[in-house]
Amino acid sequence: MNFHSEQKHFFSKYKILIMVVVTTLFTLLVLHPNIKAKWGAIDDHESMLFLATKAELTSTQIISEWGKEEIKKFGNSKRVRPFYYLLRELETHLWQFNVEGWYLTRIFFCVLVMFTIWYIFSNYVGLFTALLFTLLTTNERFWADLWTRLGPSESYAAAGLAVWSLVFYKILLRLKTGTAPALWMYLIFFLSSLVVIGAKENMVFMAGFVFFLEIKLILSNLNNNKFEHKFEPKVVNKAVNKIGHILNISVLIFTAMMMLSIILAMGKYQADIYGTSVETASRLNSLIRGFFRLKIVHISFYLSTILFILSHAHFNFRYNFLNKLSSLTKEIRLLWYAEFVMVAIYAFQFAFYNRNWPPSMRYDFPIQLTIFLSLFFFYLFILKFLSQYDSSRKYKRNFILIFNLGIIIYLLARNLMGLSYVDIHKNAVRNQQRTNTLMEKIMEIKNLTSLNSENSLKPIILISHNPWNAEFLISITRFFKAYKITNPLSVSVAFNKNKNKNYGFWGSNNNDESDKSSNSLIEKIAEDIFSWSLKGGEGFIALEESFQRAKNKNILPYCVGIGKKNEGKHSSSECQDIGVLKW
Repeated sequence: MNFHSEQKHFFSKYKILIMVVVTTLFTLLVLHPNIKAKWGAIDDHESMLFLATKAELTSTQIISEWGKEEIKKFGNSKRVRPFYYLLRELETHLWQFNVEGWYLTRIFFCVLVMFTIWYIFSNYVGLFTALLFTLLTTNERFWADLWTRLGPSESYAAAGLAVWSLVFYKILLRLKTGTAPALWMYLIFFLSSLVVIGAKENMVFMAGFVFFLEIKLILSNLNNNKFEHKFEPKVVNKAVNKIGHILNISVLIFTAMMMLSIILAMGKYQADIYGTSVETASRLNSLIRGFFRLKIVHISFYLSTILFILSHAHFNFRYNFLNKLSSLTKEIRLLWYAEFVMVAIYAFQFAFYNRNWPPSMRYDFPIQLTIFLSLFFFYLFILKFLSQYDSSRKYKRNFILIFNLGIIIYLLARNLMGLSYVDIHKNAVRNQQRTNTLMEKIMEIKNLTSLNSENSLKPIILISHNPWNAEFLISITRFFKAYKITNPLSVSVAFNKNKNKNYGFWGSNNNDESDKSSNSLIEKIAEDIFSWSLKGGEGFIALEESFQRAKNKNILPYCVGIGKKNEGKHSSSECQDIGVLKW
């Protein structure tokens, strides 16, 4: 056995171990600041609410309460993410205030995603090329939002998609070899499908793949003679097969119920969760404007369409390599199907997010994945074409070398520019600093208010300088409740309600539909903040009442700036300035 064959045998034997070790070490290198991070203001407040109100519930009680809540929300909520809410509450129940456990889970999710991409790609290309494709796929900035924040639903969706992809791949392999999928495969496929689809509304397109698998299973049983990879009767377990059908159909019914709930809610409110119009004309306008933004996806689709037409043409071409296309009709057809699915997934996002893409944040998931999948599909086709065209494999080897070198240079350049994994690492560092600053201030306020009975009675005035502080203001009430800070809370408004257009929003351009909807959303949340200040609500009491309570008890309220200092909103004779809460 020569050195090359020994090396190949070693990588084949220890492939899984190598992938696990490499992805784990790489993830820790990029995300290790997570280990020292704390709770964040945005999204994490949902966990604080749970810890403040449901911490004593058992897992069974949590699932029971969750089921009742989802039934109540059917057709009434513009955000339908049933399994996201369940998973978040169960994780909160598991980790409680142990924030390190939360971040280690996100690191595990990242390892799982990278391992899955690498493993599946490596079954079609070399181990090193598959690694480069994996690094290319996971180097975008939006991944930072998934791995450096605890609340986003996309984290669960990404981890669920990784498990789903592995099992889906294994099931397809079983079908290809004429072996019936095992019961555990069906069960994990079922659960992971529910997690992915139920974690985020725009993941409902995954039901299409479940439907595809169900059709494939039905055909394999009813039409064995014509099915290319038929089941061997000896290995078919009819009971397991029936369970697989039932589970797949259950996923499709669940998806249909989700879609019905969304449609009913949209019809009821005539707007999505971001205040954007749900009228068909508005969505089509947004789709047309954004359709060409992910150029690689569309160029790949157009090229595959041209190849599809050329491969089915019944005449001789001047150039011999074009005549070779007719021998690759099947591969070209598969390529076209794959690229069509990528475009369809991209277009599907506009049914839920009427924005310009990409915003370079967590909303890019899973839409940005279509770019790298499109590239990968075309790469596979080119390898197949070169194998047919060049029997010496010289061109194929050169193409692989040049392509791999191109990816390496691209990734190095992006990282040297402070993008890619350098940027994701910087986000982890910033998150560590930001969350530590927030929690240090909250604990400082807790210690101050618990010094004596008078301090615990002093109202705390939160001074908002921006309408986008709305979620942070609600977040503060939940953090204070979870950490047992019982002082009355009020909001003081330090921005002009009539100048909301000065506050930007992701994905908006001047004079377009998304800009109008973002202004509408700003106006709404600005009105909410003014309402909390004047009348109370969402854990606040009216500002006037806070001052009156302080006056009656002859005490001075505390003032806390939200994002900025007091800046003279209230004089020192009206309240005691105790600093700034930043998010």
